Amino acid sequence: MSMTSRERVLTAIHHEQPDRVPLVIGVSNATGIKMKPYQGIKDIAGIQAPDNYLYDWPELGTAEIDEETMLRLHSDVRGVLDLEPENVRKQNRERAPHSDYFDSWGSGQKEITPGDWFPCIHPLSKAQTVEDLDLSQNWPDMSDPTRIAHVRETSRRLAEENQFAILATPWLLFPFERALAMQGMESDHVDIIKIGDDLGTQESLMISPKMYREMLKPIHADFINFIKSRTKAKVLFHSDGDVVPLIEDFIEIGVDILNPIQTSAGSMSDLPSLKKRFGKNIVFCGGIDSHRILPFGSVEDVRQEVRRVIHTLGPGGGYLLGAVHTVMNDVPPENVLAMVDAVEEFGHEHAL
Repeated sequence: MSMTSRERVLTAIHHEQPDRVPLVIGVSNATGIKMKPYQGIKDIAGIQAPDNYLYDWPELGTAEIDEETMLRLHSDVRGVLDLEPENVRKQNRERAPHSDYFDSWGSGQKEITPGDWFPCIHPLSKAQTVEDLDLSQNWPDMSDPTRIAHVRETSRRLAEENQFAILATPWLLFPFERALAMQGMESDHVDIIKIGDDLGTQESLMISPKMYREMLKPIHADFINFIKSRTKAKVLFHSDGDVVPLIEDFIEIGVDILNPIQTSAGSMSDLPSLKKRFGKNIVFCGGIDSHRILPFGSVEDVRQEVRRVIHTLGPGGGYLLGAVHTVMNDVPPENVLAMVDAVEEFGHEHAL
């Protein structure tokens, strides 16, 4: 019997077999689509919808996907997002064209080529001591109500509709990434809450496992304990790169779902090993290569990669399919549609 999208996701994240592998796309920056392929998808599908940006942040370049396109993409999840404070958004909307973008933390982006922005403004790049931190920066007001004024109503509406799993994606629960940006290198209705940090590179970790366990693991554990003491939502942890040495740590501190399973990065490419070693204790989310297959493969290449990953990670549940991080501007819209349609084609094969 066919499941609703929400039933499908909840079944998979409880390590049971859904009617098809769930699909996560277009929900947050980590699972989103840049504006160019989004426009191409709408053109192919004949969809008329405005070109809005996720987080009301054009410089980020990630599209806010309209509902008709989300349905065409077969996405089983809808997102609830936070925002920068209204005064920051207003300041950036009204600034001179092509001038630097600044967020509420004082870090920011420069336009390196027309329409392409790079995060290279780091207000604490010269800080050496705690005193430097105190003197160099006016810290943002995290209690500003304009950050989350929309959240309760959005989550309530989605919960009442009861069709899609709800993923809350608070932008600021990434302490290591926030430190790099600074230095240079309501949730009762929610089913999944996303936190994380980009801890991996193509071949290894950005910091040693020892440093992670001493410095960041306690912070991540506190976040997760806070979330789980107040909600039944599952915790999705996002980290690019090869983080295999830390997966046991993630499981230990209560991570339920690991994203994006960057198959182009070191040991993350060994999907059979990941499934065998960790598949009973953590849910995998992502896995469709955005380094080579999605941007440069043919439609058939994409179809076969989706089939391969589903056959490896899908049996027994515990897998949510998606692209490895954001679908970038170099990905042909035809390949995005090939990916989502292949989920409909192959994603039912392990259904009970």
